[in-house]
Amino acid sequence: IKKYYVSLNDGQTSSTKETPFSTIGSNKVNVSATDSRNYVGYNDYTLDMIDYIKLHINTISITRPEGTSNEAILNCNGAYYNGSFSDTVTNTLSGSFKYRKSGEIDWIDGGSITPTITNNTFKITNLSLGTSFDYNEEYQFKVILKDKFLIVGSSDTEVITLPKGQEVVAIGDGEVYVNGIFYLNDIGLDVEVVDTW
Repeated sequence: IKKYYVSLNDGQTSSTKETPFSTIGSNKVNVSATDSRNYVGYNDYTLDMIDYIKLHINTISITRPEGTSNEAILNCNGAYYNGSFSDTVTNTLSGSFKYRKSGEIDWIDGGSITPTITNNTFKITNLSLGTSFDYNEEYQFKVILKDKFLIVGSSDTEVITLPKGQEVVAIGDGEVYVNGIFYLNDIGLDVEVVDTW
């Protein structure tokens, strides 16, 4: 074979034996091959199309259950193609997370996480990622989800920050520090933090 040709009805073409097309606008494909004697074999195909849903995260957060807690709680949800690509290939969804203290370079493998799948959506609700996150420190996380075609959450632009914790009330020598709303005679007063303690 000295020449290959692939033509999609949306105008895309290729002259290589194997060609990935990232998007296609038609399920009609014409393919041909030419041998060294210039004989041409060709065929037209109609592809079975699958309405694949691109894996993506809609919302995600990692928080501490209390201001002075060393625990990190993950909540997230998104879309996922909960179907099959053939009689033998079914889409799957797996998850994991990594973390590090802010300012450090190396990531620590935090382990696997299992999303709950409902129809073509997934969610993770109030999942504890452990209690290794000192509330006096800020941490960064990557929550990585993977199906048969895509990986989301692994890039440096998808890092989630868990801020330092903060005491709600601290009593000092002649002073009381409040982080939040201070109630005086049942009246809620907004408290502005003017110093770090």
